[in-house]
Amino acid sequence: MLSRIFRAIAYLAIVLACLLQLAAANVEKEIFLGPPASTDPDVSLAGHLVPQLASSEHCSNCRAIRTRLNTSFVGKGVEHWVRVNGLEEGRRYEVRICWAATQPTDFTLDLFTPDQVLRDSALLEGILAYPQDGAVQEISGSKLYLRVLAKTAYVSSQKSRMENPEPVDVDIILDPYFLNVVPESLLKIIPIIVMVAVFAWWVGGWIHRALLDFAVKSAAAEKKHR
Repeated sequence: MLSRIFRAIAYLAIVLACLLQLAAANVEKEIFLGPPASTDPDVSLAGHLVPQLASSEHCSNCRAIRTRLNTSFVGKGVEHWVRVNGLEEGRRYEVRICWAATQPTDFTLDLFTPDQVLRDSALLEGILAYPQDGAVQEISGSKLYLRVLAKTAYVSSQKSRMENPEPVDVDIILDPYFLNVVPESLLKIIPIIVMVAVFAWWVGGWIHRALLDFAVKSAAAEKKHR
């Protein structure tokens, strides 16, 4: 009986270990509501060629970009810009940046409307000075500009690594919320979480009954031998 119990525990541990593989990276995120579309015709000229998000496999409405960002030990880090367009006014979104735990980096995410960019000369200069992307796809809806500050977060005994920090590979993902409650990318794994919870509840009850039965039989056997 004990072998069956240990086998059930092992199966549950394997399932949980598989799920933990989903969290094999660091994540920094911002949750926000889609802003109203700007009516200023000059807004579209600001950061028009800044890299933007494309269709993603994370969910049907998700968009993402996979890129390599330079980092620095100086100040708040290196400034990067991404254009986030196609937003619905009032809808909840989550924008997150994911990177490998083997590349220690501190990221700071800030979102700005086009109007804020045009009113702030420092932001506008930062966007216009950022390397331009010729592949532009216009998507209906409002837009925001995502500023990513990448600061190196490791210490190395190698002088070359300290003087020239290595770039970090990242995924930047825009994830809309379903009914403004849960990110759409989680809809695929919610059934898995439910099944694991039900399985764990069933296994836990079975183990409890088996151990209780084992204890009762052991106590009866011990009493019989007295």
